[in-house]
Amino acid sequence: MDALMVKPTFSVFLFMRNAPNSSDEAVLDLLNHLILLLGDVRLRRKISQAFVAERSQVEPLRPLLPHIMNQTLGLSRRFPQNAQINALCQKLLAILLGGLPMWEFVAMLEDLLERADTETRLDALKIFELRLGDGTPTPVNAHEACLGFLTRLGSIIDESEDEPVRRVALACVDHIVERFGKKDVDVVLKVTNTVAGPQCLGAVSGEIRVTSLLCLSTVVEIAQDGFVPFVPQTLPKVLGLLSHEMEEGSCGKRLHNAAYSFFSSLLLYSPWAIAAPDLDLLLKVSHGSANANLDEACSAERRTTLEFIARQIESRDCCAALERTWANAMAEGPEALKEHLLVLENLLRRSSKSAIGRQSETFARLLTKAFDLRRIQFCPRTDDSYEEKEVEEVENAANEAAIAMVTKVNDTIFRPMFVQLVEWAAASAKAKVYRQTSVYGFFLQFFDRFKSIVTNYAALILDDAIAILRRSVVTDEASKLLWAKVIRTLQVCFQHDQDGFWQSPAHFGPISEVLLDQLKQAAEVSAADVVIPSITDLAVAADSAVHHKSLNTVVLQYMRSDSVAVRLAAVECQQRLTARLGEEWLALLPEILPFISELQEDDDENVERETLRWIKQIEEILGESLTPMLQ
Repeated sequence: MDALMVKPTFSVFLFMRNAPNSSDEAVLDLLNHLILLLGDVRLRRKISQAFVAERSQVEPLRPLLPHIMNQTLGLSRRFPQNAQINALCQKLLAILLGGLPMWEFVAMLEDLLERADTETRLDALKIFELRLGDGTPTPVNAHEACLGFLTRLGSIIDESEDEPVRRVALACVDHIVERFGKKDVDVVLKVTNTVAGPQCLGAVSGEIRVTSLLCLSTVVEIAQDGFVPFVPQTLPKVLGLLSHEMEEGSCGKRLHNAAYSFFSSLLLYSPWAIAAPDLDLLLKVSHGSANANLDEACSAERRTTLEFIARQIESRDCCAALERTWANAMAEGPEALKEHLLVLENLLRRSSKSAIGRQSETFARLLTKAFDLRRIQFCPRTDDSYEEKEVEEVENAANEAAIAMVTKVNDTIFRPMFVQLVEWAAASAKAKVYRQTSVYGFFLQFFDRFKSIVTNYAALILDDAIAILRRSVVTDEASKLLWAKVIRTLQVCFQHDQDGFWQSPAHFGPISEVLLDQLKQAAEVSAADVVIPSITDLAVAADSAVHHKSLNTVVLQYMRSDSVAVRLAAVECQQRLTARLGEEWLALLPEILPFISELQEDDDENVERETLRWIKQIEEILGESLTPMLQ
């Protein structure tokens, strides 16, 4: 400051400099000299040792420290446009304060905050925040000094009208709680009311609210069950704040993520303190978040919280909350509903078998709601209806949740649920096609995942599947989709049969009849993609010359159909059966040959071409020409 005077005195002699060309040049020159002087490692070590070991010798220095800091800050403010001067002032402050033990720093800060103006107080608190955040180890008396300073910071937050001061003071509270809070939880809890109060969490400033939420997350982590008395005050307030911001469309990413950080901390350390209404609201807020097209970082924070809900909340309470909020999730959209079902899946995977058994009815109701989504969205369709792809994605999520439940329950519990599901889907006369489509989508996954273990469950869907295939007229997309899912479900059952289930005439007869009958619809659907593979797998599962003969007889009859599409489908079916069963199927060749002779002269070139291909296939297997036999 002396160098800036009209007639400088000691600065000229102390630093041996001539009159400066400008005040900026003088300040830069002197600051560089001062930084070199005070930055000397040996000097800093001696000062630090003196404060630690010979505290009586440094008493005269204590009143000077706030003055030096005030002067430095004042110098920085005097040259607001000069980046070099400001950078050097910050460096000088770091050197001055970095050499002080933390307890001396706090004592100096206390004095400075009492006497300084608002701008100086803000700068001082910023330096304190940086010092707290540097992570350097501190001795015990530093912990005590910082924790003792929490009350003073709380007073600053409550009393200050300056928003930046409150924000930085709040950040300092967060750092102190994070670093030293476990040393004295009671002191931390005393300042919690301030953090959750109108000056912080209830502030207009978004920055202060974000910092408050982060600070509350830290308090929960440190205090754990000690925070429980504050849950009724803070959780509804945070939920209300986030809900309001989401509805207004003004929720920033930082506020969103800070709120979910608080939710996750609470769920991790004190999940039992969350009341049912608050849990419902948390799920509803999450539905809105999922539907808000936020970025991946926001989605990750939300999903972490939802994982904690599934993992930490008691099974009965979580399941009940999922059921209560189902309608809200569906109204928000497919993304919300998929995450809702993911919570259910995670809950089922982490819950014990006994817990799931006790709540099996509630879980079954939830899954039934999921399998009713297609009917709700498409019967009738509206402008707000989901797209087909979106419904499929939700159904896939529901299937995963259902599979997770199956792995945790025994046959005594699940078999009645399975039967009820079949009956429920078939009960709705007007909309059964939609419900059955969803249910058979699950059955397809069920039989495919558990393979031969659940083959006997096919008996529970046999009559229903036959009824669907008999009445199916695949003229619209809805009926075509159901038709395909039923046939694919049966095909999976055939593929995994290791117990001879489909060899039984009681099972083979009805299903082979209705399945072969589907070849008649070859003009409306692609038999090669759905029907023929299923017939082939049934023939393999049947593994009986008698059953093969009955299949062959019907297929041969279709070779004389008036429909070109049906004749072509019959030939393609024979090709597939020949390729799969080989000589076992060609034992029926004497019955087949007359039909081949007829098809060689078919009016349709496609049928004739596929017949020739079939002949070559047979010849490769037998190793001899069919020409003599055909003649």
